[in-house]
Amino acid sequence: MQAQGSLSRRAFLGAMALGGAAAAMGAAGCSPKSEAPASPTSSQDKPDVNAAAEPTAAPAATSNDWLGTEPATPDTFAEEMDVDVVVVGLGWAGVCATRAACEEGASVVVFEKGENFGLTSKNAHAFGSKLWLEHYPESEKYWDRTAIINAVMKGCLNRNSDAIMSKWLNTNGEAFDWFFGAALENPEVVFTSSAEGNKLPKDATGIKETSWPYPANYNPLEEYWPCFPGTACVAPNATPFFEANIAKAEQAAGDKLRIMRFTPAIKLLHDNGHVTGVIAQDADGNFYKATARKGVVLATGDFFSNLAMVNAFLSRRFDEDGIKNIYSVMDAQGNQCNVGDGHRMGAWAGAMMQLDGCNMTHAIGGGTYTVGTLPALVLNKRGQRFMNEDIQGQQFTERLYEQKDKTVFQLYDASFFDHMDDMPYGHGKHPEVKFETVQKEAEEGKLLTSDTIEGLVDQMDIDKDAALASIKRYNELCTKGDDEDYGKVSKRMIGLTTPPFFCDTYIGDGSMKGVGNLVTMSGLESDEECHVYNENLDVIPGLYAAGNVQGNRFSVVYPEVLQGTASPWL
Repeated sequence: MQAQGSLSRRAFLGAMALGGAAAAMGAAGCSPKSEAPASPTSSQDKPDVNAAAEPTAAPAATSNDWLGTEPATPDTFAEEMDVDVVVVGLGWAGVCATRAACEEGASVVVFEKGENFGLTSKNAHAFGSKLWLEHYPESEKYWDRTAIINAVMKGCLNRNSDAIMSKWLNTNGEAFDWFFGAALENPEVVFTSSAEGNKLPKDATGIKETSWPYPANYNPLEEYWPCFPGTACVAPNATPFFEANIAKAEQAAGDKLRIMRFTPAIKLLHDNGHVTGVIAQDADGNFYKATARKGVVLATGDFFSNLAMVNAFLSRRFDEDGIKNIYSVMDAQGNQCNVGDGHRMGAWAGAMMQLDGCNMTHAIGGGTYTVGTLPALVLNKRGQRFMNEDIQGQQFTERLYEQKDKTVFQLYDASFFDHMDDMPYGHGKHPEVKFETVQKEAEEGKLLTSDTIEGLVDQMDIDKDAALASIKRYNELCTKGDDEDYGKVSKRMIGLTTPPFFCDTYIGDGSMKGVGNLVTMSGLESDEECHVYNENLDVIPGLYAAGNVQGNRFSVVYPEVLQGTASPWL
């Protein structure tokens, strides 16, 4: 591997894939060179993502027209600049693209719609990382490349790109070490280890495994929905890691790097199908023209704050109450930035939207999320068991949204905690949880609890008779060791027989307190080299996409085979 301060050409696009894998939140550089023309106005209102298109900013779509109208090219500009590369957006993908371009010797200008780094995600998967294996050598035995790529493709119904996933697997390790190595040059940044019990000192800046220890009997090769260990979780958030990589970019580029905050790109310059640059507008209404000699990288993130785009491109429809999303970056007017600016700018330049997109929506906050999405019994408000509960967090959430009032109840008993060695590893799963922790949370009123099943059901907003019948049926199947209804593996068929009994409630209200909408992953048609394609499936010269604006990484459902390949929960 090369020195830590450089990245091979082979891994350049892998680094951009790393950015897309973790999150493509709009964010701004905190470097001395970055510019903030104005402070944001105070606003407690959500952005009007259904407003009609305006010519002075990349407009949100109307309720019936996700695309809107491309802004006219201004007659005059406050400044015109010629650079090698224009990067639009400065989240995970934009930071990686910026640093990599600078280290290749390019002159770079970055247009960022917000001011500060977006902190929706703190995870990135370490597959292939030598640095990670120095700290968590146990992960390596789980890293079966063939099994991983097949599981991802199966999870996306083979509607995503094999080539993009293959490229990610081939380059991620080098990109991971390059990106996180920048921050680890600071001796105050801690990289804990399995030998240290996966524990970070309080208030430390550092890296740890998101779920530890691994369940003793877990083997992803035996799982129908496998999840492969090795997910890095950063603390306290991604900010110091972004700052370290922007510092590396500045070190490499000097005054050839310019970051402009509160200055969103509003349209791409394009001529005869070729993208040649970007027009941006700052908070004071000034226009900037940047001509890109080598290319424009869209790293603008997702569109979960644009209801028209959500309902146009996601398989599940969302009403206005259900579009709340966990997103923190605001523009200069106090509006959320993730309204699909990059998608629309690309489309105006002739780009084609991915046909079968998906979103990341997780059941991250039931009553307590105590055992997370471990495969306990789940009932809906009609009292029915309706699925095999042994699935990943995204699939859990997809099924929740199908239920009455988007509500489900998760039930387990005291004996459930005797089976943690047989539990799955995966997103939202807490096989490390102790019975004493659950008891304490029940005593604090965070969980429903009772010494009798009927007493527990009486506390639930559920059809009592149907629920009791479902629990009786489930217990019978657990005794048989054969899930004749939905096929859950026998070692995870744990009946409700030993008091006390517990219930956690999950509500799909689209908020952090219930089921959280994180990001959309429906992007512009793309390939493993981050090229963008037009409606004829020809490459658009001069245009690249990274992160959640890049299409074909995932499709239909985010499979969560590797936590941290696309903006997972914290």
